[in-house]
Amino acid sequence: MNKDYLRKENEDELDYAMRLITKKKEDKVDDLDWSDICDLLGLDFNKDSLRKSQDTEFGGIAVYNKMKKRIIEKEPIDYQKEVEVQLQEIKKERMKLNDERAALNRKLRNQSRFEIIKEIALECAKENKNTISVDFPENIGEEDRAAILTLSDLHYGLEINEFNNLYNTSVFVTRFKMLLNKVAGYIVDNKVSTLYVLGLGDYISGIIHNSTRIENRENVIKQIVDISDYISQALQILSDLCEIYYYDVNGNHERIFPNKDDCQNDENFVLFVKWYLVAKMAGNKKVHIMDNEFNNEIGTVQIFGRNYAFTHGHRDRVDQVVQNLSLMTHRFYEAIFLGHTHHFEANEVHQTYVYVNGTLSGTDEYANNQRKTSRPSQNLFILNKEEGIVCQYTIKL
Repeated sequence: MNKDYLRKENEDELDYAMRLITKKKEDKVDDLDWSDICDLLGLDFNKDSLRKSQDTEFGGIAVYNKMKKRIIEKEPIDYQKEVEVQLQEIKKERMKLNDERAALNRKLRNQSRFEIIKEIALECAKENKNTISVDFPENIGEEDRAAILTLSDLHYGLEINEFNNLYNTSVFVTRFKMLLNKVAGYIVDNKVSTLYVLGLGDYISGIIHNSTRIENRENVIKQIVDISDYISQALQILSDLCEIYYYDVNGNHERIFPNKDDCQNDENFVLFVKWYLVAKMAGNKKVHIMDNEFNNEIGTVQIFGRNYAFTHGHRDRVDQVVQNLSLMTHRFYEAIFLGHTHHFEANEVHQTYVYVNGTLSGTDEYANNQRKTSRPSQNLFILNKEEGIVCQYTIKL
């Protein structure tokens, strides 16, 4: 039998019956008999009755009704199931659409807040505070001498009142001025001509934990405005001694929203600092505010032909960061700088040095409870053209 007379895929019985009758009645095919149609459709009609019924007006209605009745009696459950499945799919798509709409609205709200924060940064940069002054001798820098200052975990705005450490905004100012004085002295002593300031994150206490919200002396906007101004003053002061290149990466305490799932990598108050510094340092030709090569969480810099990388440290372990960053960026590094853990550490992994920066805030209640105390400190590295890093100062504060 002609294959064209067989039932097609996805063709229901009614359409199949009408197609066969149409071929016989209208197309007048010779290889399809009325008895074949009865057999193919499983009808209990006599072939002549089927043939004659098609010659009368409305004759096909009997066949149509019979086929329709059989479909309804045979497949009501399957049909109902199919409808239910389709309804479930529609509900799923509707819920998905609602979720996407909610996510978009949340993103737009966050973006709007972010734009407001940027505007605040630019406005604040117009003000002149100048609250820090440092006295130092004249520097005669040599071209083949450079320095790296790793600046991290300042946690400005945090208040600590432990038996072994006191920290607040007043103590911050004292320690920060001490840091600048010592950095200036080492720059002069080592005849440094270029200083690379690597901001490793956690400049402010932020709003990421309930405990830090309670311990914060200043609200988060004031925290980021103040710390941006202190850093700008530091760059301004040190630029009297040497050329300065400033880089930074995101910390985990600067994220704009408490829930980390609500934040993208670029939704971080560190960007506020950069906007502030760009505006504030616009007239200083010796201070260069640099962008990162890869993203806001991984920074790199090349000094005297050697590569250095830096990141906050909340996503990396000391014993794995060399492999991770080298493979991710397809590059070998002379040294990698981290913060986050609040204590100084130096290690060597596959001929790459790993330096972990200290914290300006010092030991807090959490550290005491964990029996992991640390002395407030920051790191300064002296480099020359021939050897790279030749000296490291842990500046105790």
